Amino acid sequence: MDREAARAVLDAHNPAALLGVCEGQWLDAKSHVYNMKDPRAVEELAKDVAAFANGGGGLLVLGISTRKEHEEEVLHDLTGIDRSTVDLDQLRKLIRERVTPPPHVTVGWSGSAVSGVVFIDIVTPEPDCVYVVAAPVGKPGQPRNDTAAVPLRQADGTHWLLRPEIQRLLTAGRTVVGMPGVDDPLRSDRAYIERTIKNRFHKWNEPGSGRHRLMRGCTRDELGLAERASWEDEDLRLFLLGSAIQQRYMLRYWLDACRSIPRLPDFLGKIMSTVLNGRRPPLRASWCAVQLPKEQREVIVATAGDGDRALEEELASAILDGDTEKAKVEIERILRAQFGQAEVVFEMRELTASDDGDFPLL
Repeated sequence: MDREAARAVLDAHNPAALLGVCEGQWLDAKSHVYNMKDPRAVEELAKDVAAFANGGGGLLVLGISTRKEHEEEVLHDLTGIDRSTVDLDQLRKLIRERVTPPPHVTVGWSGSAVSGVVFIDIVTPEPDCVYVVAAPVGKPGQPRNDTAAVPLRQADGTHWLLRPEIQRLLTAGRTVVGMPGVDDPLRSDRAYIERTIKNRFHKWNEPGSGRHRLMRGCTRDELGLAERASWEDEDLRLFLLGSAIQQRYMLRYWLDACRSIPRLPDFLGKIMSTVLNGRRPPLRASWCAVQLPKEQREVIVATAGDGDRALEEELASAILDGDTEKAKVEIERILRAQFGQAEVVFEMRELTASDDGDFPLL
C-alpha cells in the first residue's frame, strides 16, 4: 500500500485496512494520541511533524499499535481512541505554534462516531524549505525562541540533523538572503518582498490547492513585510486579508485595504461558511463582517448561508443589523461551547482590543 492508498482508506473511515502495513519513510503509527497537557508530548508532536515535513511528507496515524516482524514495525491492532477525548483543532494549533514555518497539514478523524484513529497528513513540502522546532533544552513546555533544531524522517525513524549539517544549511541560506539584522534584503528590498509574497499567493491560488484553506497563507512576519509594498491585484489583497484572519494579526490593516473590493463580501462569506477553516477563523471573519456597510453585510450573510457550515441564527442577525455588541456576545457564546475559559478570554481580548498593544484585530 502506498501513501495515497493509505489516505484513501482513512478518508473512507476504514483504518483497519492499514493493519499489516509496515512503517517507513511516509508512515508512522502510535498507539495513543499525544497528551496535549504534557509538555514533553507536545514537543514530540512538533518533532514528528517537522521530521515528516523535512523528509518529503507523510502520514502520522494515532490509535494503531505496532509489532516487530522481520526487523520492521508492522501496524498490528486498533487501540480504539475515544472520539470525545480528541480535540483536532488543538492539534492543529500546536503544530502551527511549534513548527516553523507552519507546514501544510490535514488533521482528521477516521472511524466511527465513537471510536477510531486520528491521522495527521503532512503534505509534500516546498523543496527549498527547512522546518525547525525549538531545541529540546531547558524546561519542557517552555520552548526558547533563541534555539532551533531540525528533525528529519529517515526510513522508519526520526533523527536530528547534526550541528555541522545545520551550519552548512545556514551558510547556504546566507549566500541567498544575507545575515538577518545586517544585510537581510527581505526587510529592505521591496522587489524581494513583492516576489516573496507573490510566490506565496500563487501557490495558494493554484488549482486544487483549496483556495480557502487559510493555513496556506502568509506568516505573521510576511504580513508585516507586505505592509511595506503596494498591492494593486485585488485577489492578492484578499489573500493577505485571509492570511490576517488565520494568523490573528494585522486584521484591521488588511480589512481596510480590501473594503473597496467588490468580491470582499463573497470572500468573507465563504470563510464563514466552510469547515475547512477550523472553528475560530470563521468567527473572526464574522467580526469583520459586522463592521462593514449594510449592503456588504447582506451579501456576506447570504453567501455564508450557502456553505457547509451553518451560520448561527443570532450571529447572522447581529451581522445584518450591524450590531457589534450583539455580535461580540454571540461570538463569545460560540467560543465557550468549544473551548476552555483561558482560550475564550484570550481570543475575545484580542478580537475586541483597540489600544492595549497586543496586535488587536479591530
